[in-house]
Amino acid sequence: MNLMIAQENGFKKQVRIEKAITRIGSSPANDIQLHSGLVSAFHLQILYAREMPDHCQVVNLTAEPVVLISNGQERSLAALSALELNARDEIRLKGVRLSFDLPQVTGILSTSHQISATLHLPEPVLRPNTTLVGRIALKNEGAQPSCQFLVEVTGIPEDCYQVDPIPLMYPGAQEDVNIRFYQRKTHPVAGFQSVVLSVTAPASYPGEQVSIQQGIYVSPVLEQVLQILDDMPAPRPVTPEPIQEPELIVAEPQPQPVAAEVLPEPVVAMAEPAPVMPEPAATAPEIVSVVVQDEPPQPVRRPLPVNPKVIKTPVESFWDE
Repeated sequence: MNLMIAQENGFKKQVRIEKAITRIGSSPANDIQLHSGLVSAFHLQILYAREMPDHCQVVNLTAEPVVLISNGQERSLAALSALELNARDEIRLKGVRLSFDLPQVTGILSTSHQISATLHLPEPVLRPNTTLVGRIALKNEGAQPSCQFLVEVTGIPEDCYQVDPIPLMYPGAQEDVNIRFYQRKTHPVAGFQSVVLSVTAPASYPGEQVSIQQGIYVSPVLEQVLQILDDMPAPRPVTPEPIQEPELIVAEPQPQPVAAEVLPEPVVAMAEPAPVMPEPAATAPEIVSVVVQDEPPQPVRRPLPVNPKVIKTPVESFWDE
């Protein structure tokens, strides 16, 4: 959103507002400082949401009412109260004028005396998983019967919009046609997009065209994924070993036995007798003297008598008697 600041001395300045809360006043602590002694230290507060970019709210922080110009009509913003503003609304302070320029404003780029067309969007915000439905009001202002209108859309991909069929229109007839906008997550690009609608009737009114410009805010797509991982290692799948088939042993053909060749008997030559060598003479044995030691004397053993003498005890002798 743009804010145009104009003072009585001719000074003009354009400020872009992107914050949700913006304060305006003569104090340096404000987001926008107005150098005027007739402005309070903290005079106004602007509430702006990017999700609703076609309008904003203004809060009067003073104890006095503020003059508001909306659609050419003068209104009053009471002290310590809030009011919703639309595009091209104007706030008049003492010596300062504030004009609000919202991007999602429907504007007419070109007009025609034969074709009449207007576009109405309830909320020019394109959100994920939703369909933005608008209405195009068409009217045949000329005298050609059976007029067929054509609507072309630029500034947005072809698969992101759809225009309902338009019937044939007689002179003075008016018809409302729906137009739908879609968000495909990957497109269109998030942010402010300017869409232009061109309405023509080439067969009935060649060269006539009505162009309508519409700002649309495309909300970003935010996707989050929660992934829970296990600390334990995952079991490995056991793959059975492939069973090896036994190899077939193919008997190789054995070579046929070949008869051995008969070799001729070798011729033995008579060897000459070897010379006889004389045997060496026998040598006389050497005489080795051996010293024989005398054996130690052995004890003489006497032979036992043939009839040994029995010696009886007196007891044995008593019984013999």
